[in-house]
Amino acid sequence: MRLSSQPSLVSKKKAVAMFFLLGGFMATQLGNGAASAQDLSKAALLSDQNLNLSLEPRDPSCRKPSPIGVNKLFCLSVTVKGANEAWLKGLRVSKFDAVMPGHHHGMVTRPKITNQKPGSYLIEGVKLHMSGDWSLELKLEHGQVSTQVAIPLKL
Repeated sequence: MRLSSQPSLVSKKKAVAMFFLLGGFMATQLGNGAASAQDLSKAALLSDQNLNLSLEPRDPSCRKPSPIGVNKLFCLSVTVKGANEAWLKGLRVSKFDAVMPGHHHGMVTRPKITNQKPGSYLIEGVKLHMSGDWSLELKLEHGQVSTQVAIPLKL
């Protein structure tokens, strides 16, 4: 029997198969592309008012809380709190976008914003089509004054 120092073709195939099998296993162990509970809140200043924004991801029907998944539709419930509740009556969320700063692109959908009541807003039709670092950007307006708020999200 003669032994060769050259690996056989079969062993190369096995090595390649094991490489891809191990890679697939590692990908499943690293997560399914859903954002775990992250702090989606931010402080903002508008017209000398200190505001606290918090975003809660919800399922596509907007009825119940849900994690954010890659390439899955979801809603965002936005709550804005401030010391002057009467002032909040004139506040609105006029724009929402989600962008990937490292990739220089945004979402593949155009979400709809509904101002529900003072300090409560609903953003429907959000879809983050890639995993990675996102920035959830909201524009708040009160009269002629506005401010931009960006909340980082790792998906």
